Amino acid sequence: MGRRKKERKRFCIAYLCATGELNQIQRKEDKQERYIREYAAAHNIEIVRVLRKDVLGMSMVSEHFGMMAYFIQKGRADGVIVSNMEEVSTSLSDAYEKIGVIREAGGEIISVDQRNLAMEELEAHYEQKTRI
Repeated sequence: MGRRKKERKRFCIAYLCATGELNQIQRKEDKQERYIREYAAAHNIEIVRVLRKDVLGMSMVSEHFGMMAYFIQKGRADGVIVSNMEEVSTSLSDAYEKIGVIREAGGEIISVDQRNLAMEELEAHYEQKTRI
């Protein structure tokens, strides 16, 4: 019986992004944070920072991803963890852009609902969502 190889701890920035009524966004983002933290604890991921979209528009999400890419380039994080990629992107091309920004910085995006994101998996997910 061999020893199980211990997985390297990953340090990630949690990004919270909820939509809905203004008075419910905070509660929804708190729920997302608990969901992400449970997943992180079970998968050897440490949350080093939490960013919230709050009531800001989707244009700010792209700016936030640029800021997170900067943290990754500086070695302050290994990646970004989100509850669901659909929450932080408006379309498939927008999702590609956000994943590309993080990967170009040397990081990874982890989606709790979709696990580690590969482009093919993301395409299949959006294709299934848009089928008639």
